[in-house]
Amino acid sequence: MSRDTSAHDRRSEGYPGQKKEAAERLREADRRKDEFLAVLATSFGIHSAPLRSGLDILRLLTPRIRPLAEPTDKMGRQIAHLVRLVDDLWI
Repeated sequence: MSRDTSAHDRRSEGYPGQKKEAAERLREADRRKDEFLAVLATSFGIHSAPLRSGLDILRLLTPRIRPLAEPTDKMGRQIAHLVRLVDDLWI
């Protein structure tokens, strides 16, 4: 017994304007995502600069104050990791 699928095929195509509207919604969502990532990257860059500067100062003190060496290294790795995460989001 053969089944007539032509009615089903017509229904799955949707109304003529639906594909166009869906494509437009997708483009708008993509634009908002790109805008959000740009704001995130800019904000993080602005806010991470003082962290990196403070870390550089701590690194200058590390030879004289040995207990700072380990936390300073950890902080440097964490900041570098956060920068890479934001960069990966942006690409």
